[in-house]
Amino acid sequence: MVARFFRLCGRCLGCQAYQPPRERVIRDVLRVSYEGSFVSGERLTEAKLTVEKDVNGGPVREALNRLAASHLEL
Repeated sequence: MVARFFRLCGRCLGCQAYQPPRERVIRDVLRVSYEGSFVSGERLTEAKLTVEKDVNGGPVREALNRLAASHLEL
């Protein structure tokens, strides 16, 4: 039962439970942005994030589209 809960949890940004790849990419991009690890003017490319996060292009595209739709300035 406990394993099932952790497998289904994907809404908490602070826990280490299972999160869909798109959510992990969004969380990591926001975290790195708030930490100031990006160089001013640095481009976030699908290819770079795909390699860094070890996920396919689909979740990365979804994450970038969602971040763009939120109109956040990173």
